[in-house]
Order: sequence, then structure tokens, then C-alpha cells
Amino acid sequence: MKNKELKATIEILIATAIWGTSFFIIKDLVVNVSPTVLVGYRFLLAALLFGGIGIFYRKNLFHHCNIGILMGFIYSLAYIFQTIGMQTTSSANSSFITGLFVLTTPVFSYFFFKTIPSKKFFIALILAATGLWILTGGISKMSFGDMITLVVPVAVGLYTVLVQKYIKNIDLISLLFQQSLVIGLVALSMGLIIGANFVLADSMVWSAIVYLAVFPAALSTFLQIKAQKHISANKVGLITSLEPVFASLFAWTLGGELMNINIIVGGVLILIATVINEIRLR
Repeated sequence: MKNKELKATIEILIATAIWGTSFFIIKDLVVNVSPTVLVGYRFLLAALLFGGIGIFYRKNLFHHCNIGILMGFIYSLAYIFQTIGMQTTSSANSSFITGLFVLTTPVFSYFFFKTIPSKKFFIALILAATGLWILTGGISKMSFGDMITLVVPVAVGLYTVLVQKYIKNIDLISLLFQQSLVIGLVALSMGLIIGANFVLADSMVWSAIVYLAVFPAALSTFLQIKAQKHISANKVGLITSLEPVFASLFAWTLGGELMNINIIVGGVLILIATVINEIRLR
């Protein structure tokens, strides 16, 4: 593996691990905070962060804003519908449905780039999907929250492929500022429409939102887009299928949730799938 590819792979793994920390935090927050308000505040803070960095480095923050608006709108669907869905579905169902982007990403990759995955990738894909099913238990008792969450893997798969399509022609910080701003504004607009409560008096809630803004929303997205300059969307989709594994580990160690044999077996299968995609088969 080339040095740039190896570095990009490590960056995606770090981003995936950070995304994994957010799952049990969001699950607790949506009990008392409107999902649209949570997503809106989270990404407006991320936009302020990227805007400050852009101004410091004298970036044109609105360069190619049509691309930023498009990608921001698509990604907003993923975040908003996932957060809304978590109000009325189980963590296991949400993890499984979200993880289905490992299947949608190759579909969009073929549509945009006519990329036909190798046999090795198909083997890894089957292993990852099987591991995901075992880890989460698949979908049980389909609910309204599950139906809402089905938007997420479609939006994430499309977004991942669009990153590969546009990243070489747009400044990274400008793109991140634009899409974070769009996500925040779309979410808060939805909050206004449904009459959500925008007042958050609890300092612990604000602390959690700041963490979600700086790390999963800002740092992880930065690492993903930066890495996609050197690796394909299909590979990103496969590596990030480890998100439910990290989510389960952090929910167990930090969230006080129980660990079981399904989580271990499913996680190992997803990990094997990722390794298989990285090695050369004779």
C-alpha cells in the first residue's frame, strides 16, 4: 500500500472511531432535545469553527458554493433523519440501517464512475453486511423510526461518492464551512416549521453539543474528505462500516450498555472484511 493510501486509511479509521463515540450521546440527548435543534446547533457551531479557520488562512469561504450547498443538503438529510429516527427506534435497528451505506455506496459509485468492484471487494462486502446483521440483530419490528432512518444509508452513500467526484476541484475548508452551514440552517428551519423548543438551559446539554460539533461533525468529516483524495468511495464505505463496532464499544465502556457475543462476532466479521479488502489475494 502506498504511503498516501495508508495515511488516508488511518484517517478514515480515526474518523469512524470518533463517529462511534457520538451514538450513545445522541441517544441520550434526543430524550430532552428536539433532533432538528440538536443537529442545527451542532453544525452551526462546526460552521463557525471552519469559518474561523478559513478567515485565518484567508480562504474564499463561498468559492464553488453550489457544490457546498448540494453536499450540505444531502448530508443534512442523513443527520436529521437519523436523529429523528433515534427517538422511536432501538439503537440496534438504527445502527443496522445506518450501516447499510456499505451497500449503497458501490451502487452510486457505479452510477457516477461506472466502477465495478473487484471479486475481493464483493467478498469483503458480504462479510461486512453479515457482520453488521449479527452485530445489530438486523431489523426487528419495523417502526416509523426505522422507516425514517432508511433515508440515511441512501444519503450517506450518495454523499460519499459526491466527495470523490468534487474534492479535487474545491478547497477543503471552504467546502466544510459551506456544507456545515447548510446542514445547520436546514435543520433549524425544520425546527421552526414543527415548532421545536430552541432554548437549552442545561450546561451539560451544551457541553455534549459542543463535543458533537467539534469532533464527530467537524474533525471526522474533515478527515473523511481529506482522505478521499487518495482512496475510493467504495473503500471509504467499507472502512466506515466499522462505525457500529466502535459505537458498541463506546456504548459498553462509556455508556454502560451490555456487551454480548453477537457484538463480538459481528465486529470481528466486519474487521475481517476490512482487512481482506486491504490485502492482495492470489
